Amino acid sequence: MDDVARGHLDALNWMNSALEAAASAGAPSPPICERFNFGTGNGVTVFELVAAMERASGKKVPLVVGPRRDGDLTTVYCDPAKAERVLGWKAKLSLDRMCEDAWRWQSNNPHGYETPGGK
Repeated sequence: MDDVARGHLDALNWMNSALEAAASAGAPSPPICERFNFGTGNGVTVFELVAAMERASGKKVPLVVGPRRDGDLTTVYCDPAKAERVLGWKAKLSLDRMCEDAWRWQSNNPHGYETPGGK
């Protein structure tokens, strides 16, 4: 199972545990609205990501490199510390493995979640 799917299942299990604990204590259901970041916490450049997708797909990814746009951030990464602290979740897979999984899914589902000829 990939890291993000496992993270979502961990979050659902955590939420169900909180609801069950409240129910068994005779308390009203707590409002459950939490945000978790599922990532490694280590930044990856666009060029590193493109190279990993090229390795996974065996295809050249066409790039157009231009100047930075107004408002573009120089660095963006998530902090998964809360997911580890609350859910016990930690990323296990490498960038290459993540890209292989993404490419395999896309190759097996060229229309996305939509079925061919319908929705």
